[in-house]
Amino acid sequence: MIKQIVRTITIKQKPVPVVNPTKICVFKMGAIGDIILTTPMVHALRQRYPKARIDYWVGQWASKALKGNKDVSHVFVFDDATFINKRVDLVIALARQIAAQRYDAMLILDKHWSLGTFGRLCNVPIRIGFDREGEGFAHTITVPFGPAKHEVDYYLQLAYKAGAKKVAQPKLEFELSAEDKQFARNFFSAHNLNPKKTIGIIPGGAKNPGQELPIKRWPAEYYAIVAQALEKEGWRIILIGRSPGDDDALQIMKETVPNVVSAISNLTLQQSGALMQKCRMIICNDSGPMHMAASLGTPTVSIFGPTDPKRWAPRGKNHLWIWNRIECTRAMMYGKYDSPGLRENILKVQPKHVLKAVHKLLKQK
Repeated sequence: MIKQIVRTITIKQKPVPVVNPTKICVFKMGAIGDIILTTPMVHALRQRYPKARIDYWVGQWASKALKGNKDVSHVFVFDDATFINKRVDLVIALARQIAAQRYDAMLILDKHWSLGTFGRLCNVPIRIGFDREGEGFAHTITVPFGPAKHEVDYYLQLAYKAGAKKVAQPKLEFELSAEDKQFARNFFSAHNLNPKKTIGIIPGGAKNPGQELPIKRWPAEYYAIVAQALEKEGWRIILIGRSPGDDDALQIMKETVPNVVSAISNLTLQQSGALMQKCRMIICNDSGPMHMAASLGTPTVSIFGPTDPKRWAPRGKNHLWIWNRIECTRAMMYGKYDSPGLRENILKVQPKHVLKAVHKLLKQK
């Protein structure tokens, strides 16, 4: 009902051509993995407008994923709770802050109609965003969202609407400092880990402000079986994750595989990434760390449950995914994971399936 009312009172504007903008606003709430998937889009904008000011307005939780990104002029951070708790007063205040910057163009990366309406409040003349079954009514330029294709390609479509040139081979960006890399070297040395014989397992993830998705987490007991098998083959296993969100998985795995090395602690996002970069490969759920590892060039074996890997999984021969195929429009289009069968879907992936993928990836040069 609210959507219909807002749509009724919103006057549809004619598309305004994008002509050499000098100040561009990129806006997204998002999670860490989502933000990493937008980096090829930001790079495309920077290549097209090398002298423009490109600011990224992002929720506090995911803002760490943009640390050190050379394509972004400035990262503006807002409280995720502003939208999660529907604080109208804070939403209006944030819109005024964006309006005060006097941007020429704004790319709104969230698909929900309410975020498009928010963009209208920011008083930016050109607003480019997605149209998901009519939800793009408040944008001045839209990209249809629907058919299954990779999220990176969808975000790049927004950049193309802003005048960017086509990107043949999109590359995810996640920056590490010299200090982050030294931290990883010290950690591996302290635990006598050989990068060529170390596999990282990330048993947690899928927890973000306002949304926890346990149905995207493969059971820690299954990860433990995989770790045991790999240890018997001579591999060292390092667990990577964040405390306290992943401590439950850590406890289960430590009880079953006591020789694993744990890096599940209060590390920075970049320190965790540096550890991933030194591993021979990463085994993980469909979550932010999966995209971190892929962006850093580390091969991945990822386990999918309710989401479609054709839309979300890392691309390239160094990345394999396991998925018990299930079609769900609500999950694909709206991120709604309440349809029958979705909760149990990830449980149909067995440790033997993951081990098979791991061995296949290890055979590749």
